[in-house]
Amino acid sequence: EKFKAKMIKEKISKGYAQCPSGSSASATAPMAGSNKQAEAKGAKRKPGDGDEAAEDEKPPAKAPKKSKAKVTPTAPVSPAATPLNAAASPSSNGGEVVYSWSVEYAKSNRSTCQASKEKIDQGAVRIGKEVDNPFKPGTRMFLWHKAGALFDQFRKGAEHKPRIKSVDEIVGFADLEQKDRDELEELVAAEAAFREGLSEAEEDTERFEHPKGVFWSIVVAGSTTRVKWGQIGEEAVLSEKSHADEAAAEKFKAKMVKEKIGKGYTKAN
Repeated sequence: EKFKAKMIKEKISKGYAQCPSGSSASATAPMAGSNKQAEAKGAKRKPGDGDEAAEDEKPPAKAPKKSKAKVTPTAPVSPAATPLNAAASPSSNGGEVVYSWSVEYAKSNRSTCQASKEKIDQGAVRIGKEVDNPFKPGTRMFLWHKAGALFDQFRKGAEHKPRIKSVDEIVGFADLEQKDRDELEELVAAEAAFREGLSEAEEDTERFEHPKGVFWSIVVAGSTTRVKWGQIGEEAVLSEKSHADEAAAEKFKAKMVKEKIGKGYTKAN
């Protein structure tokens, strides 16, 4: 009874009005907007959740949303609206599809290079790779890279993954300042020359296979080595590395071949 008297006094001080004897609870109208909120909160409580004083407690704060990588979404697309280029077929590059390459000056310092994981300064040149948006099916987004880090990344990963082969493939290239166009052209030209040199040396590749059904190969082209590995009959993963000079590249090759033979690989060619 003492508890009841205390609670009634508290409710009346907060603007509640006592119903006439025999009236239903639904006939009671709260006297202020704040009381409506309090009644709504109280109505959601289940019997046994605690005493009546808990009706006026604030709800717990919502957990903060998880942050996502900074990306630039593009408009919803239709599969037929933007045809894939020949290099962007999932069957030929391990599943990675790149719809276009784009270059621009960073609008802020909030984007992160997807290759080096470094922040991209506002106003710096950044290259975007347009891919499917995993957070919103049916749309695409750009993953941003620093130019140098992107071209370094081209020398690792799936053998046939999409790579920039010409500045003509890069949307926005003509909008860059002359010095930035020159630097990007140099990167593209150097990458093309690098790949041509390795292709010419490909016939000198030494291939090794293991009883477990995997292979490993290496070729030297000047001061560069190209290593491939993977399951026999499947697309290779590659790593292309530049060394101090040709002698250093040959030394690296000899070391790696010795290591593989020691692990049970045998020469297959």
